[in-house]
Amino acid sequence: MQVTAATGCERDRSEQEASGREPMGRLGALAIVLVFAAALTPFLISSMLLTAFNIPYDEAGGSPLTKIHPSTYLSVMALATYFVAKAQPIEFVLGTARRFPSLIVFVPILGLLFAWTVLVQHTPITTRLDTFMPPVIMLMLVADLSEAQHRLLTTLVHLVLNANALIGITEVATGLRLTPFTVSGEVISWDWRATALLGHPLDNAMITGLYLLALHFGADRAIPAWGRLAMMGLQLAGLVAFGGRTALVISLGIIAVSLGQRFLRVLCGERFDARIAAVIVVAVPIAIAGLIAAFQAGLFDRMVERFSDDSGSAATRVAMLRILASFSLHDLLLGPDQEVLTESMWIEGSFAGIESFIIGFFLQSGVLVSLILFLGLAAFAGDLWRIGSRQSLWLIGYYFAVSASSASLSVKTQSLVQFVVLIATIEARPSTSGGRGEARPSTSDRDAAAPDETA
Repeated sequence: MQVTAATGCERDRSEQEASGREPMGRLGALAIVLVFAAALTPFLISSMLLTAFNIPYDEAGGSPLTKIHPSTYLSVMALATYFVAKAQPIEFVLGTARRFPSLIVFVPILGLLFAWTVLVQHTPITTRLDTFMPPVIMLMLVADLSEAQHRLLTTLVHLVLNANALIGITEVATGLRLTPFTVSGEVISWDWRATALLGHPLDNAMITGLYLLALHFGADRAIPAWGRLAMMGLQLAGLVAFGGRTALVISLGIIAVSLGQRFLRVLCGERFDARIAAVIVVAVPIAIAGLIAAFQAGLFDRMVERFSDDSGSAATRVAMLRILASFSLHDLLLGPDQEVLTESMWIEGSFAGIESFIIGFFLQSGVLVSLILFLGLAAFAGDLWRIGSRQSLWLIGYYFAVSASSASLSVKTQSLVQFVVLIATIEARPSTSGGRGEARPSTSDRDAAAPDETA
């Protein structure tokens, strides 16, 4: 027995050393706390909350240090503490590179983007740091959590996202706001859309739709089917409260396509989980009754108005194309002078910005640097797909499709790190080694482990 126990301890120790996840002591505990804080801060501290506390994060003036989001500070602190706490930090770096090979390409590309922003475009680097640094760090650190730590972080993400939807619904129903709706320091009093925890309604809608899809495709099997359906109903109501037309249409479209595929497979003889069928029989009548009551109460009236009156969104996109066409090929390849770009936007009346991150990057950094960045993003997204379920590809497609309809990644945003944290927790495929990012199991293994997506 002693020999067996000793052998087991040696095997556990060798597995920890091989994965670079050996015990780290008090400093390691601090590192884990910082990882949790860095992962949750993007969901809890929005730019509007910072403005409410008189921190000029998203407006002119103030110290350059106030232009960096707390999640960026916490991510860097977490990575530094994690690295120092490791008994074998080099093995951690090499293990991360093996687990996420896209980082070998993506990190140098981000270095190029940062240098180009400062040295060529002469624009503040804080926008690029906030948008791209925390996602990379969070992917590395969340994937290295133990199973118990990962389970706890996943539960907290569930709680935050459901609380966010509930707050959004309450804001629309009562007319009160958790934080004022502000853009560049200016209070927007006429817009009815909720701001909740994530801030801007479009950011709320994007992440709510992403979470809705994750629940639909059966993410986090610890939650029973009836629980996922209830949470899906809450997120769908949240989508209406946040008023995101693109997020609503694309997420419901993906759900409709996946349900159609599922229905066709059942017609072709595929087995159908009886538990899901029982939940559907109970849930569908309740959902229909709830929708009828909501329509009669007028809760969807404002959302319908969003489709009939776009508040100048289409005109802004037309102006965006005119701005793009006004620059020479040389300017577009290397990036136009940013003062000239700002002047063109004012002339065209495009005060809300460039409502496409793709066009935004072309106009800010030039086509050449932008295309290099997009290739790095594609590789990064490939690693996200590899650590998640087979259905994660739907979520990745949704995120970039919705992002392409707004400024998103071309300006300061927490949406990319929120996306990464959601994939790395709720969508992440558990592994026996404690790390995530190993080779994807076969389809048969996956299907044997859990039933198909929530119908």
